[in-house]
Amino acid sequence: MGIHMIAIEGQEKNIETFSSREIDLAVSLVQGLSDDVSKLRDLEIFATLENGKIMPASSLTYDDAPWLSKDMPSKKDLVFCHPKLSAAVAEKVGAKSLLQNLVKDNAVVISFGEGSVVHGAEAFGQSESLTRRLRNIIEMYPEGPQQLS
Repeated sequence: MGIHMIAIEGQEKNIETFSSREIDLAVSLVQGLSDDVSKLRDLEIFATLENGKIMPASSLTYDDAPWLSKDMPSKKDLVFCHPKLSAAVAEKVGAKSLLQNLVKDNAVVISFGEGSVVHGAEAFGQSESLTRRLRNIIEMYPEGPQQLS
């Protein structure tokens, strides 16, 4: 692929980062590839980083929560896609979502039996049926159930 060729050329010339023209070209190629990514499932797609380097997209993270990431202490541990790559494009080529990573790292997994697992949910002891509960709530209104008539 074109980006892979840019990366190989950079390695051959011992280039650590690329020019803005080459970065724009790489971003455009990734955007073009994302339009038909279903045909590229078996290929490794490379994408540009914030600093102009090129790496496999599957090892990158896209910043879909800039309000959280700007003050995030563990941001140094993540490798971010180039800001010109939209979240939709980055996801299509295999980059991981920062927000999903944060949720996954902080989620509590609870099993409700029979193989159903809910992340971040908590079981509570609801013993009343839904219809009975709604009827009781309506009866607690000062006007009573006649306000719905």
